[in-house]
Amino acid sequence: MIRSTSLEARNRIRPCAPEQREKILDALRHGPLHDEELCTVTGLSPSSLRPRRGELLRDGVIRLHPGTRKTRSGRAAQLWSVA
Repeated sequence: MIRSTSLEARNRIRPCAPEQREKILDALRHGPLHDEELCTVTGLSPSSLRPRRGELLRDGVIRLHPGTRKTRSGRAAQLWSVA
């Protein structure tokens, strides 16, 4: 069952989603990035970035890039690149 707040959020983001996906794709055209870097470059919050990145991955527009890079906290993070 989908909560009314979830439906409301989905309906609110729907007009912005294509622009957000394009921001992510534009950033990845310059080279592989991890989520933290994508947030910095695009200005998207992690909660906005992750669903859009997932949609791009699902649609085959982006892919997992081999290897990792460290985040600011020193943890290894998966890289993403244009498919």
